[in-house]
Amino acid sequence: MKMTLPLKDTLRSMRQRAGMTQSALAERLSVSDRAVSRWENGESYPDITLLPQLAMLLHVSVDALLGMDSQRRQSAIEEALRETQTCMEQGRTEQAETMLRESLTAYPDEPELMVALARTLMLKHTEEAAREALALCRSAEGRPARLSTQYGCKQVAALALHRLGKSEQAAQLVSDEMPSFWASRELLYPRVAPPDKAQQQRRFNLLWLADHVGTTLRDMAKASEPPEAIDLLERAIRVYREVTGPHAGMYEERICRAYLTIAELHRETGDTAAARVAREHAEAAARAYAAHGGSYEAPWLAGLQDAPAPEQAVSVLLARIADHDRRFPDTTAQ
Repeated sequence: MKMTLPLKDTLRSMRQRAGMTQSALAERLSVSDRAVSRWENGESYPDITLLPQLAMLLHVSVDALLGMDSQRRQSAIEEALRETQTCMEQGRTEQAETMLRESLTAYPDEPELMVALARTLMLKHTEEAAREALALCRSAEGRPARLSTQYGCKQVAALALHRLGKSEQAAQLVSDEMPSFWASRELLYPRVAPPDKAQQQRRFNLLWLADHVGTTLRDMAKASEPPEAIDLLERAIRVYREVTGPHAGMYEERICRAYLTIAELHRETGDTAAARVAREHAEAAARAYAAHGGSYEAPWLAGLQDAPAPEQAVSVLLARIADHDRRFPDTTAQ
């Protein structure tokens, strides 16, 4: 593979910053004006023996001249993002936050690190964290970044505004600046991608659809009376099961929470037997969530890997079940 050095991207700006013309630089290096022009246009490279003198004349290091400083920076940032993502998947959010703060100390103007830290802070569910997350998003706005980072910044900012009680501003931000569902990459990608990648995206879309429908039903249940709320939650569970097959993977976590809520709703209506059955289903889902093997067995999701159950999330589920048992001992599984 031919390696392309980003010299042409740095040489002209460094020469101009040093206050030198192409002719002056050529004269100092004992080469032709045309040679310097060809270097700056990417048509050729200077002889390797000229690099130390060229760097000295421009008052930079050879690494900076060749663009290696920026490459090292980008590699370090990508590695930091990978490591913190691993921490997040394993439920080690505090460690992820610490790592991101350290990375931002080294690269304080990097928008991807700002948005990643803002996302992590939002998991704390506190106003203080939301304020810091919003400030990070404001700092990241307008900086050069990938489109996904730009929209991720807007997404976190909207969620932070909502948590801070500024729902009108959050809604306006989403309405004015976020793409519509029909313009999303999830819908367009399988229409234009190679068959294998298109199929992979369709599988992901199925899981995304299940999550979206299930979350919507659960949100509707919060605003409904017990009988209707129970029906909505049971519908959400059926959606998760229908899409993922007998092994719901990460969706066992949603199923566990839904069953616990159903148990509490049955308890409110005095149906202790139904509450006990729902409580047993919740515990079974929590065990399945902790033990699932990392991939789906449903044929339509075959080959789609699922993240391991985060230890922190499992402990939260078990704590919630234990709290339920303390509050409603008559629904505890026998």
